[in-house]
Amino acid sequence: MSKLRKEVEVIIDNVKRDIHAEVAAKIENINDHLKEVSNNCGSAKTTNCDDISLNVVIRNLPESTTESTVNKVNALIKNGFKVTGVVCDKAERKKNRDSTKPGVVIARFKSHKDKRKIMQQKSTLDNSQQYRDVFINHDVSLSERRMSDNFRTILGVLKKNDLVIRGSRVVKKGSRSDTSNNDRRESQTSRNEGDSYNDMRGNNQFSDRQGGNGLDRPSDSSSQENSGWQRYGKGNNRGRYRGGRGNNRAQR
Repeated sequence: MSKLRKEVEVIIDNVKRDIHAEVAAKIENINDHLKEVSNNCGSAKTTNCDDISLNVVIRNLPESTTESTVNKVNALIKNGFKVTGVVCDKAERKKNRDSTKPGVVIARFKSHKDKRKIMQQKSTLDNSQQYRDVFINHDVSLSERRMSDNFRTILGVLKKNDLVIRGSRVVKKGSRSDTSNNDRRESQTSRNEGDSYNDMRGNNQFSDRQGGNGLDRPSDSSSQENSGWQRYGKGNNRGRYRGGRGNNRAQR
């Protein structure tokens, strides 16, 4: 009986060792898979961030049924932006809900240097007959797009026609030009007021010389007491001759 018990205990010990070894191998395999998944996720995040930073969004680029989007963007780079030595690495057109308008194009460049060359030439599209209605901006994340959409919704509800969205900022429409125009208008108004004042003084002086109805500044002390020109009369009667009560220090 004791011999059988020993054999059973030996078998149990062997089974335990086998189970432990198998479980340890599986745990190690699971850990390896977790590390691999974690590394893949990290590289995917980095790749996505790099892709977004190299991307641009192009709106109103003419669309055709049998187009090559990459060729369309490269033609825009060459003929619209007038940039040589830069080509599009990848381009994709998104479908627009409004079939009458072309979908936006997401284009990616090979380097940040190439992208900067294009963004620095944005203003050249204004002088292009073919591409003057085309607009290009930096690509943004989903959260930033949602924020911009929320801003547009708020502005639409409030009907603030003098406000527009520039990227992620809300600014006054034509704020720079309006500021410069206001400065010019204020400067012109000041000059006009100065000219009017000088003309008035000239007319009054001319009337004085001709004995007309101009404003005559009093010359003697008696006329000063009854003249509105005198700011400080005799005895320091401040404001008395302008209709005020005055402050007669001499009477105190």
